[in-house]
Amino acid sequence: MLNLSNCMINLDKSAIYVRLASLIYSSVMVVLYYSAWPWFLKLPGFFLLLFLFLRIKATSIPGSCSLLVHTNSNWQLHDVHGQQKTYTKMRVVMSAGLFFLVEFSHEKQRKLVVIFSDQISKKDFRLLNVIGKVN
Repeated sequence: MLNLSNCMINLDKSAIYVRLASLIYSSVMVVLYYSAWPWFLKLPGFFLLLFLFLRIKATSIPGSCSLLVHTNSNWQLHDVHGQQKTYTKMRVVMSAGLFFLVEFSHEKQRKLVVIFSDQISKKDFRLLNVIGKVN
């Protein structure tokens, strides 16, 4: 029997997120390289893109959410800085294979969280779907 009233899902680092970001950032760098801009505009653009990509690679966690806790029909989202927010409803909005979108809501507040498939186990993903349908 599943314990649906209390569960904790830890969001790990995502290699899929880093690969997708590297594909996007390298494509933007190629477009920037072949653009008609002068070199003194291209060079800061390259360094900015490189800095942003290295920051993504260092954290490897999309967004700021690192832990999902479900207790007594409330959801607590803990971010990487230790802050937490409480929501009353959760639903899986979209599942696209590589990632899925989870929406948390409380009265007039809503938050969409992108979770890549390698961040949680299949068991935790099924548990999220079950809790979303029960509540």
